[in-house]
Amino acid sequence: MNILVIKLGAAGDIIRTTAILPGLKQKYPGSSIDWVTQSSYHEIIQGNPFIRKVFFIDKDKEKLASSFYNLIISCDDDLGACNLASQVPHDYLIGAYAHGKKPVYTPNAAAWFDNGLISRHGLRKANVLKRKNEKTYQELWYNIIGIPYAKQEPQLILAKKDTLYAQGFARKNNFNGKSYIVGFNPGSSTRWWDKRMSVGDTVKLGWEIRDRYPDSKVILLGGPEEIERNKIIKKRLPFLIDSGVNNSLGQFASIINLCQTVITSDSLAMHMAIALKKKVVVFFAPTSHKEIEIYDRGYKVLPVRGCVGCYRKECRIKPIYDIDAMAKLI
Repeated sequence: MNILVIKLGAAGDIIRTTAILPGLKQKYPGSSIDWVTQSSYHEIIQGNPFIRKVFFIDKDKEKLASSFYNLIISCDDDLGACNLASQVPHDYLIGAYAHGKKPVYTPNAAAWFDNGLISRHGLRKANVLKRKNEKTYQELWYNIIGIPYAKQEPQLILAKKDTLYAQGFARKNNFNGKSYIVGFNPGSSTRWWDKRMSVGDTVKLGWEIRDRYPDSKVILLGGPEEIERNKIIKKRLPFLIDSGVNNSLGQFASIINLCQTVITSDSLAMHMAIALKKKVVVFFAPTSHKEIEIYDRGYKVLPVRGCVGCYRKECRIKPIYDIDAMAKLI
C-alpha cells in the first residue's frame, strides 16, 4: 500500500497534519507513506519516522508524475497542490484536486473544505460553518480518512545541528537544569493582524510573569515580520532573553524545545510547542480555538472583550485579555 500525503504549507499546518501519520500506519499496516511539500519547509518534515520519502513540489513534479499511489490524501486547497493531486496516478483520492482550472474536493472531505476558501457554499457561508465547527483539525481529518481518533500526536524531529544551536543559546544565557524557562511569543504573521497581542498587553503580561516567577527565564520569540515590534517589546521588558527573529525553522523549534511552558498566539510557535509536547498557554481572537488540539497540555485563553473567530484580517473589536488570569496559568 503506497500512500501520498500532499500538504504544501504553511509550516504550522504541515506540523499539525503529521498527526494523521500514526493513524494511517494503524489503518494500513506495512504501508509506505510519502509526503509532498515545499522545499523551504524541509526542516520540519524530514526525519519523520512515519515517512518513507519527502518530495518537493518545486523540484519533483516529474518524479511524482511517473509514480503510482494506491491512496492520495490531498490536504491543501492551493491550485498547484490540487493540480498535482489530479496528475499523480492513483487508485483513490481523498481531499482537494483540480477539475479543469478549478480546485474542488471529494465529498468525504467536505467537513474540512466546506469551511475554507474553495467551499462549494462560498466564502461567507464557509466562515459561518468554520465558526460553528466543534472539532479539532486533527479530529476532522481522522473522520475524513475513516480512522478512529484517539488524539494521535503530531511529530517534529529536531536535527542534531539545531539541537546543538539551542544548547549554545542556553549556555550563552546561563540556563541550567534548575531554570524554569518560558517561551513568550506574543506576535504572529500579518495575515490575521489581531492574532498578535497588543504591545501594551504584551508588556503587562511580561511584567506579571516577572513578578510571579522571578526566577524564571523568559525567551522572547518571533519571526522576520516582528523585527521592529520585538525591539519595542524588548526595550520595555529588558529582562527578556531575545532569541532573534531570523532563526531557521529548525533553530526556532530547538529554542522552543528548551522551554517548559510557551505562551503564544495561534501561530507557528504554538504548533511547534504542541508537537514538542510543551505546556502551552494559547490566546485566540480572530481564528478558531476549537480547531486547535493542545492534547490536554495547557490552556486556551479567549479575550474578555473583542472578537472570537471572526476570521477578519483585522477584528472589528480589538481583543483585550485578562492579563492577571493569564499569568496564573503559566
